[in-house]
Amino acid sequence: MKTKILTLIALGCLVFASCKKDEANNPDVPKEEVLQINGKEYEIDFLKRGLSRLLAIPLDKLVYDEQAQVFRHTYFAMALNPVAYIEDIETIKREGYEF
Repeated sequence: MKTKILTLIALGCLVFASCKKDEANNPDVPKEEVLQINGKEYEIDFLKRGLSRLLAIPLDKLVYDEQAQVFRHTYFAMALNPVAYIEDIETIKREGYEF
């Protein structure tokens, strides 16, 4: 009797785990934001990490402003336009710096 119940429970768990999950309707999963600069698409996270590394600003202090399409420092009234820094970010990435 116990073996049949355990087999049914294991089978139920297996069926439940193998079901395809629909992630498109899940609002908790953030969508990758992309910014187009000079004809290339860059992820916002890549630009944020690059600016952080390039300008020695902690990651948690940089915030992306979608309307103005700039990064802002949380402590200072400054706007960092990623277009002005994209060549430098690509250069440090090519040279092997991790960010």
